[in-house]
Amino acid sequence: MLLRYYNSLESRMGYKLFLGNTRHFGYYTTSTSFPFPISASLRTMEGKLLKALQCPKGSRVLDAGCGNGQVAIYMATMGGYQVDCIEIVPRHAQAAKRNVEKAGLESQISIQVGDYHDLHSVPNRPGQASFA
Repeated sequence: MLLRYYNSLESRMGYKLFLGNTRHFGYYTTSTSFPFPISASLRTMEGKLLKALQCPKGSRVLDAGCGNGQVAIYMATMGGYQVDCIEIVPRHAQAAKRNVEKAGLESQISIQVGDYHDLHSVPNRPGQASFA
């Protein structure tokens, strides 16, 4: 069902045209009367997430359902995190890999196709806690 939604023409066009090809919510103040362009609200939401995590630089975090990788890129860049990403839609994972490469963050961000309902596929790194 989820794959059918993300592969539908309506979904693909909507995310591309209205959401800058991202797949997460933006944060708008109560005074916002016109939501476009949405990039500022997306970055604001990412900033709020980063602040809420309160993880030290170098922490390993999981981006489950990473879409095109923009949140992972923000977390790696602004928080200095090591980000493991899993994405169920193969073309989204490919887009995320391209975006991570463009950002030069391959050493901080890993991306794989997978279902976040089963985290056994996420590799454990020596000396770090297991996801499963």
